[in-house]
Amino acid sequence: MVGYIRAHKPEMKIKEYETYRAFYCSLCRTLGKRYGQPARLLLSYDLTFLILFICCVKDETVSFQPGRCPFNPSKRCAYCDPAQPLLAYAADLTVLIAYYKLQDTIEDGGFFKKIAAYLLLPYLSHLHRKAKKRCPEEDKRTARYLAAQFKAEHSPLSTVDAAAQPTADYIADLAAKNAPEQNRAQAAAFGRLLGRYIYLADALDDLKKDIKTGNFNPFIQTHHISKDNLTETFPRCKNALELTIGALIDAYETLPKGAYSEITENVIRMGLYEQADRIYSQMQEVRE
Repeated sequence: MVGYIRAHKPEMKIKEYETYRAFYCSLCRTLGKRYGQPARLLLSYDLTFLILFICCVKDETVSFQPGRCPFNPSKRCAYCDPAQPLLAYAADLTVLIAYYKLQDTIEDGGFFKKIAAYLLLPYLSHLHRKAKKRCPEEDKRTARYLAAQFKAEHSPLSTVDAAAQPTADYIADLAAKNAPEQNRAQAAAFGRLLGRYIYLADALDDLKKDIKTGNFNPFIQTHHISKDNLTETFPRCKNALELTIGALIDAYETLPKGAYSEITENVIRMGLYEQADRIYSQMQEVRE
């Protein structure tokens, strides 16, 4: 989960945007309170969406209170009730994902990335011990996901579908676990497509860099992409992402529409396409 699930702000009502920002700021604040102020740097829009998704499928609302940003006291913010368990859950999950992503970088990153990862390892290991104690099952789930992802990306026969499967399964598990029992099958189907979208968007965003460095990228391996044939092969990559978004929207329609559904609707119907368009525009520069 690396920041590809965001709202399309131009199409949001002021009230919706303020609520969306309040959830984001609340998660930031909770990370600081549970893990220390530097942990706020781990903040992700993806985990903000997870909170909204859970509220939507369970039709639960949270209370807000006024406050100010600790990094910019002149900026007014609204915060969720600090006793809200969803925020604690999302903060713990943020730390777990960051820790295992760091382990992945140590195993498979470039020289300079590995150095940076080793420097961060003592700090994130300290945070991980806290998060693991608070959420042992989520720690096991996240560890299994990264292990499966590492294995998929190191197989010489790995395709786009195979490489995306571990992320798809991980998000499917999270979505189903946090949905009402009667909606778990639909939530799992939605989560599986959302995980696939995250992985494909990240792979497509890294395509330019991976062509240069020779790092693993499922699109490069599947379609034998190089800078010389990028113009011809890029439409296949784009098509895979857009088909996934289309299927994701269909899956979203099967879910209950409860609290904050206007925001989740914005993210799924417009925000994902906005992120895809941003990636396409970067690739256009490379092709030219």
